[in-house]
Amino acid sequence: MLKDSFKLALPFLVLTGIFWWMRAPDPETVWRKSTFSQDFTRIESQGESYSASWEEEPSAFEGDLQQMVPEALTYAPFISHHLVLTDGDYSDPEKVEIRPLKKGKTSWRAKQQPKGRFPVLHLLPADAEVLRRINAMAPGQRAIWSGQRLVKGRLENSKGGYFQVNNTNHIVLLLRDVQPVDSAL
Repeated sequence: MLKDSFKLALPFLVLTGIFWWMRAPDPETVWRKSTFSQDFTRIESQGESYSASWEEEPSAFEGDLQQMVPEALTYAPFISHHLVLTDGDYSDPEKVEIRPLKKGKTSWRAKQQPKGRFPVLHLLPADAEVLRRINAMAPGQRAIWSGQRLVKGRLENSKGGYFQVNNTNHIVLLLRDVQPVDSAL
């Protein structure tokens, strides 16, 4: 009887093992194990070296948090979260349908051209406190996300490869601060 139970459980155990082996690494764990130069121009993550150039002038994005996904990407594993901020018509689900974020990408659909903004931020937290504040945010919450943009949206690795966001509403942001805004005011 024990032998029969084992035969029945074996496929389940094998599939569970394959799923566990193939699953993406936890982005927060990868971020915590990554090392960054003081100015974040050199990044070491998962045995790979990356170089980045950040705009000197800080940028700030205020909006309603529509979606946030903690997701590690193979080409930029130290990016901890991807999120969609909205304002104007984009914040109204009756006017604009926003599809779920997957691998840092999303899309929207509307019956008319919406007014407002729809930035998709790919976040590199500057420190553990910023990471904690990111995790404290909830969908629907309005906040100001501030930091430096990646110059030309491009990260390069030591093997000659690169990651680049080409869509104007996608922004890689070295996040220095996130502050909730009291939307009742």
